[in-house]
Amino acid sequence: MEKQIQKNILNYAYFIYKTEKSPVFKFRNLINYFKEDGEDKLIRNLKKLSKMNLIQIQGELLEKQMDKVHFNYSISLKITDHGIQTIESYQKSLMDRVIKFIKN
Repeated sequence: MEKQIQKNILNYAYFIYKTEKSPVFKFRNLINYFKEDGEDKLIRNLKKLSKMNLIQIQGELLEKQMDKVHFNYSISLKITDHGIQTIESYQKSLMDRVIKFIKN
């Protein structure tokens, strides 16, 4: 069931990407959803997937407090000739950025 929901969202994301009706940043074959738009159906569906722990979303879409350390979540959808195949996500904590800044 979860896989089917994820597949449906990926198919919808690809459709939105092709019609360029969603707030996205595009670079080569990656698109990054980076800004909030309450009327955007894709953003709302991505948030639903996040609540189901199927994906992790970053930046202005979703911010969490975990053990008093601020974590930001980011999502990238990889586009291929056959549509969007995978969701890549990563996370960076504020502490990671502070440590990196101190080291530099």
